Amino acid sequence: MRQQMPFIAQWPVFHIIGETEEKFKKISPAVIDRYLKKDKDALRLKGKSLDLPPRGRQKDKRKIQQNLPFIRSRDHKKNDNCFVEQKNGAVVRQYLGYNRLEGFEEQALLAAVYTPLAPLLNFFMPSQKLKSKTRRGSRETRAYDEPRIPFQRLIECPELPQACKDALKTQCALYNPVELQQNVTKAILRLRQRLAQGNRIQTREQG
Repeated sequence: MRQQMPFIAQWPVFHIIGETEEKFKKISPAVIDRYLKKDKDALRLKGKSLDLPPRGRQKDKRKIQQNLPFIRSRDHKKNDNCFVEQKNGAVVRQYLGYNRLEGFEEQALLAAVYTPLAPLLNFFMPSQKLKSKTRRGSRETRAYDEPRIPFQRLIECPELPQACKDALKTQCALYNPVELQQNVTKAILRLRQRLAQGNRIQTREQG
């Protein structure tokens, strides 16, 4: 929270003044998560995994289907799939749960969730990256870097051209984090209502 405060304070919608800023710096992330736990649980969908019509598939030499575009990993990088799947738990399951989605109507409702969720995560939600893992016997110690918003990581990247950084800053200025969060909440509630109509909100154990 202390590292992110200068970035948060630039948004007038949060009304961050000197006294409020000092109070925020004294609050630990664990305390914030504890206060928001009920709100997060109310929005969390639990049940079966998502099942939408495929738009592509990975290349399979044993069986080739027609009329489907190929998607593939980088050449000589057979372990790329773990990086593609790494946000399933942290993002997809946390916001959408494990329910099975069917049909174009539910696909549209899913897209309505991702439309505000993507900029909310990329421009306003900090995350930590794994720096190293050290194993001593049966004990493994992991070291993480300082929390950074993906937008900040790109701005601090020396390899990224300045034109791209300017474009990202312009795009970031178009968004209001409070409005994005409200739109995400409304979209998730609409999806829950759709699933509730068919009594299809199931727990993970039932799935």
